[in-house]
Amino acid sequence: MEIHLWECQDKNIAENTACRIAVDNIEALYKEYQQAGVIHPNGALEEKPWGGKEFVALDMDGNGLFLFEDD
Repeated sequence: MEIHLWECQDKNIAENTACRIAVDNIEALYKEYQQAGVIHPNGALEEKPWGGKEFVALDMDGNGLFLFEDD
């Protein structure tokens, strides 16, 4: 899969826009992204009430990337 995001001069738009991506082995991916320092300040890995796990990473322009794994 390839996702194309672009720079947005309006920081408010970038900080309030996101996409959601299904992944496998979310714990390993989360550790990798933690080491890279790209986890959103409020986006720690957590189990969701509706099932599955999710965390939020940020790209270089501040776009939110919700990464999730269903049960």
